[in-house]
Amino acid sequence: MNININFSAKTLIEKLLEHATKSEKRYIEPLTLACEGILSARSTLVSNIVRICKPALKLASGERWFSRLLESMQCPWEFLRSTMIEIAAREVTEDSFIAFDPGDLSKNYAEKMEGIYRVHDGSKGECSNGYEYFSAEVITRSQ
Repeated sequence: MNININFSAKTLIEKLLEHATKSEKRYIEPLTLACEGILSARSTLVSNIVRICKPALKLASGERWFSRLLESMQCPWEFLRSTMIEIAAREVTEDSFIAFDPGDLSKNYAEKMEGIYRVHDGSKGECSNGYEYFSAEVITRSQ
């Protein structure tokens, strides 16, 4: 069976930018810059991200620029959510399979983490502190 991966994260961001207004683009572009920097530098340190994304800038001024950019950014979550659903809906065809995967993430020693509660740990068959998560993937067969 051939599995067709419809688009990459870069293509998804390009599709988001196609649908965005000018003000929404102002917030999406720094997100993409941050993601590219983190993935390229393999680090979340601002200095490493700046070295990758803006090598022409002096490090100190680049760090200030990037920190201000992230601090002032207000992500348009509702726009992102609705646009992502639109893009995903266009990719689902009659021949697509949707795989649902409920899961849990156990944090046995965590007591004060935000949003933590008792979950059933499927691998151990017992309850522990943690989070539930849910993922879904669309798989399309190639002809």
